[in-house]
Amino acid sequence: MTRVLCRFSVQINRGKKIKDTFCLYSSYDFDNMPPEVAAKKTKAGNVVVSVLGQNLPRLADWEIAFEGDWKFSKKYKWTFIASKYEMISPSTEKGIVKFLSSKVFPGIGERTAQAIVKEFKKDTLDVIEKTPNLLLRIPGINIDRVGTIAECYQKNIAYSKLCSYLATYSVSNRVASSIYDEFKDSSLEDIKKNPYILQDVKGVGFQTCEKIARAENVGLDSFARIGGATKQILLSNAETGNMFMVYDEFEKKSLALLNAGISPEPVSIERFRDYIKSAAKNGEIVCRAKKYIFLKEYDESEECISRKVSMLLDPANMLGLQVKKVSNYLDDYCASSDIKLSDNQKIAVVKSLMARLSIITGGPGTGKTTILKAIISVFKRLHPKDEVTLLAPTGKAARRMSEATDHEASTIHSKLQIYDENKAGNCIVEKGLVVIDEASMVDSLLMDKLLKAISSKDNQLVIIGDIDQLPSVGPGQVLKDMIASGVIPVSRLTEIFRQADGGSIIDNAYKVNHNRSDLIYDDSFQMVTVKDEQDAVEKIKEIYAEETSEYGIDNVALLSPLRRTQNRFACVSDGLNSILQDEIIPSTAMSATFNGTEYRVGDRVLQWRNTKESSNGDIGTIEEIIQTDDGVFVKVAWENGHTTEESRESMNDITLAYSISIHKSQGSEYDCCIIPLLSDQICRLFQSNLLYTGITRSKKKTILVCDEGHKALDYCVSADHKQKLQRNTLLMQRIKVKAA
Repeated sequence: MTRVLCRFSVQINRGKKIKDTFCLYSSYDFDNMPPEVAAKKTKAGNVVVSVLGQNLPRLADWEIAFEGDWKFSKKYKWTFIASKYEMISPSTEKGIVKFLSSKVFPGIGERTAQAIVKEFKKDTLDVIEKTPNLLLRIPGINIDRVGTIAECYQKNIAYSKLCSYLATYSVSNRVASSIYDEFKDSSLEDIKKNPYILQDVKGVGFQTCEKIARAENVGLDSFARIGGATKQILLSNAETGNMFMVYDEFEKKSLALLNAGISPEPVSIERFRDYIKSAAKNGEIVCRAKKYIFLKEYDESEECISRKVSMLLDPANMLGLQVKKVSNYLDDYCASSDIKLSDNQKIAVVKSLMARLSIITGGPGTGKTTILKAIISVFKRLHPKDEVTLLAPTGKAARRMSEATDHEASTIHSKLQIYDENKAGNCIVEKGLVVIDEASMVDSLLMDKLLKAISSKDNQLVIIGDIDQLPSVGPGQVLKDMIASGVIPVSRLTEIFRQADGGSIIDNAYKVNHNRSDLIYDDSFQMVTVKDEQDAVEKIKEIYAEETSEYGIDNVALLSPLRRTQNRFACVSDGLNSILQDEIIPSTAMSATFNGTEYRVGDRVLQWRNTKESSNGDIGTIEEIIQTDDGVFVKVAWENGHTTEESRESMNDITLAYSISIHKSQGSEYDCCIIPLLSDQICRLFQSNLLYTGITRSKKKTILVCDEGHKALDYCVSADHKQKLQRNTLLMQRIKVKAA
């Protein structure tokens, strides 16, 4: 391993397939470079060094110590492959003056820089970082200039130092940027004292914090470390949808994590329980019924949801409408629009309009959209001055809602201005009717934020969802718990209004939901039998080509039960994406590689986070790959009409979208859905609600790809071997208590 000192010069783009940052630096460190490189001195006496690595620093006038190895190639000659780097502060007063008068600090000339350094000597940079108001001692520097200087330092130096420090622990610049945004008011020293605070940032887990803690000598039995471990255990538990853990299991798993591979074991049961008492007292964790352990945020979300439900159901907030008036308005609507509603559907409309809070649940073909249109129309007649707010958890579901009702709809995240890890803006939903569609996808944390924006006196809330679909990806089972509470008016739609073409998709969906394997196969519902996974891949390629030719690529979905597996199966969405990409967009000269995935112009991509321009679940097409001095950017045209330029960092939240998981398809509909079900991939997720959700994404055709024996299909449908996965929540009980 070689260490070489450099100063940044310029970033350039090297080749068409961009994996790492490639920058040129100037260096006088001749002893640590090959003789062929050292011999190429410039007139200024330095050498231009080519450095290749991830997230290389691009801060001018700041010395950087790289560690790595020199490599020689015929094409690029000598290049330094950097594995890590360290930002080195100017160590002399002359160097600090030069730095302060650089372009990093606009408005500070050499004379002002000299005055600052004369006052604070070698402590100048510490003063700017930690106590910038001391700069007011310098003549000509007012409070505004102090703010500008401090801000420039933080944006450039503190951030670069943080990236430099975290790069040692394989933390990417993107995650480092999130860490800086979260902890900008804290110094790097605070992070070193308790690295476990970094777990508040997405992308930083307990093991990364452990590496930092070991390097900084944080005590193995410290409350900071125990707190980090307990948070990791609770967060891992939440990944399977649970809101809490039973204490005995929680304690066992936490101690196992804390003491794994360490002898003697550093954390005793007594020490662990001392921490739990302290954390419970401080409100960091919450213990319910002396045995259910919640993270504070999760406990608060259930409390807030149940409290708002009870307020909406409070008799003091009743609307005071007469059933006869609402029914008459509904009859007028049906007559004028030539729409026929069943008795059960009419009851659902009236029930929803009479209550502050109501739920409509039913499967495909039961007329949920027809009922929604009636609710909106009658509500407008009852309350002509009030607004109608239509919301859905995904962009696709919102657009479907808007198209079906001819009324504007938006995602919950955009309405609440949630673009940063579920941190909602201070939004209040307009007075009037609020409808949440595809509510089975809404987790407890999101529902909590939405209900906080709804008035219990000025709003009516109608929640619509299919209780038999997959529950939310996030923790909780809000729709199920609300219905199970028994205190909220619920309309259950059971009558199926069959497809106009007489297809069997809906019939089969209901059979799967009721654990029946006597599926009907016809032109609308087909099964293709394969020998093994390789045969499945070849068949899927053929089927995908045929169906996209008939329906168009936007109207065909290849839905995998799983996104990825440890066994590297090809027939999961990540594997199928790579396979289909080569079939549809052959490798070209222009491409860019991010996180090991090559993206090409024309590729279909999927958004995994919510931004102002695109929503989680949106599909887009890569229109252009742009290479500039500032890096590589990918121009994406999203299906919502927006076009964005994605950076290397934002591409971490974007994947190929030729195949997506069934979970990710919720809220969407396609003319044709292809679903591989192979026995080698069977796991606990293979449940009837998984297959039911996949089938109900289809409007015209469903094609199952199964291996011989149909073991995976039978496993999903059968009720003999297991129950549907249960989630640990207390929301149902809390609603019952508060609404009593």
